Amino acid sequence: LHLLSRRQRQMCIRDRSINKLFIWSIMLGGVNMDAMKRVGLNTRWYRYQKGLTQEKFSEITNFKMAYISVIESGNANLTCRNIDVIARSLGIDVELLFSEKTANKAINLPMRVYMYKK
Repeated sequence: LHLLSRRQRQMCIRDRSINKLFIWSIMLGGVNMDAMKRVGLNTRWYRYQKGLTQEKFSEITNFKMAYISVIESGNANLTCRNIDVIARSLGIDVELLFSEKTANKAINLPMRVYMYKK
């Protein structure tokens, strides 16, 4: 996979445009992400699909809400046990948490799931 040059990454960070970074990476052959980033994005994707807030999801998993946020940002070094807890809580197979296809979709999700629909 092609990687963005350092200059391109700096420009995207300076512009504070995550979508711009995403567009650059798609143009250059897809998003290259590590396993924890994929697990985090997929956790967010499936949580969003089920209409769960981070607060509600933290109650289901018995994780702290701050830990859910760290997981979804891709900064958590998860154990196999915690990955299993996340998958069971979402009602999905563990393999789906490592899917790059849904992780790429999750990049464009809104940051919040609203509890009350209009």
